[in-house]
Amino acid sequence: NAFSYAPITQIVIPGNVQYIGYGVFAYCKQLNKVSIGKGVKYIGDAAFGGTPWLEAQTDDFVIVGDGILVKYLGGSRQKIVIPDGVKEICGNAFFELMDMNPKFTFNGVEYIKLPKSIERIEDFALNDGDEKTKIYFEDEDIHFGFSAIGQYCTIIAPKGSSAEKYAIDNKISYQEK
Repeated sequence: NAFSYAPITQIVIPGNVQYIGYGVFAYCKQLNKVSIGKGVKYIGDAAFGGTPWLEAQTDDFVIVGDGILVKYLGGSRQKIVIPDGVKEICGNAFFELMDMNPKFTFNGVEYIKLPKSIERIEDFALNDGDEKTKIYFEDEDIHFGFSAIGQYCTIIAPKGSSAEKYAIDNKISYQEK
């Protein structure tokens, strides 16, 4: 939260910066322009939450830096396919923890398909699913943050994968792909 609520209007994060922490620019109510270099590999939960920049985004998937999905803005769809090239899903990318009036949860989502490029799923990133939500994995070596996937979801992944291990360790329903 280093710069949260600051009267910043624009920021440029150069490519030599690799890590942007939790809530670092949250609620900067004048922040309208953000440029994030390709070298950025990690963005913490709600780093840009409550900023005009994030609220002005119109793409379904707000992807910045080195394939970091900062926010999903596609609304309540039954089927969500995360684009190829996404390497990290930020914490609360589908649900803003700091937002007192959330616009989206996973309730009613049939499935979420992750690309092979996924390397990290951060804290609470896919945590709001219900018993109907299936999460499909392609890759076998993924870092999972705290409570990255909700316990009511079903993980569908290759046998022996890190997703299978995560499901077992967290008592989440698992099906072999």
